[in-house]
Amino acid sequence: MNSPISTQVRAVGASRSDTDTRLSVRLRNETRVEHKLVEATCGLPDAVRNLADYKSCLLDFYGIFCPLERHIATFNEWSHPGLSLRRRSRVPSLRQDLRLLNVDPHLWREAPTRALPTLPRFSYALGALYVLEGSTLGGQIIMAALRERLHLPVDMPGGFFAGRGEETGPLWHQFRAVLDAYGQQFPEMETDVVDGARRTFNSIGLWFDARKGTAYGRP
Repeated sequence: MNSPISTQVRAVGASRSDTDTRLSVRLRNETRVEHKLVEATCGLPDAVRNLADYKSCLLDFYGIFCPLERHIATFNEWSHPGLSLRRRSRVPSLRQDLRLLNVDPHLWREAPTRALPTLPRFSYALGALYVLEGSTLGGQIIMAALRERLHLPVDMPGGFFAGRGEETGPLWHQFRAVLDAYGQQFPEMETDVVDGARRTFNSIGLWFDARKGTAYGRP
């Protein structure tokens, strides 16, 4: 069954030609600085020099993605735009990779609540999801670079960076359409969405910055 916003998405695509006014474009433009800072802090793929670094990298992503996804899921409004958070969750892939790499579960540590972005309303949570969804786009490029750099075997666990495989593009376009429909229906909430994205980028950057120099296997 089509949700109210999914129906509206088609109407938006048919009648709106000025893409510069779309929320997805505003998000990209107004979070560009925060996005670049996070990329620089994570330093991928260059920061991963060996298999131990790769494991540490996955642990760091698990540490922030797990509590962040759980926090986002506490909002009840997700059914309105028709987004399935379960389908979009990155944590199952992280867990599978860590298990296949035989990483000690005692090392799977989550970021404390104080490290998470403050998301007082659903509009902020939508901005946070924009950050997580966007992270799927460059993962395959990162994984290809890591395999070449580290001479990793083809069967090396890489589900997290592989994103959603062939579904990565379609799911991103679907999410972007939902964003644009939300921005048209609730223009007064657009600033909240952008702020939520900025806060999320900043929290992820601070988490990775705090984790720098933490060797795999060390508390």
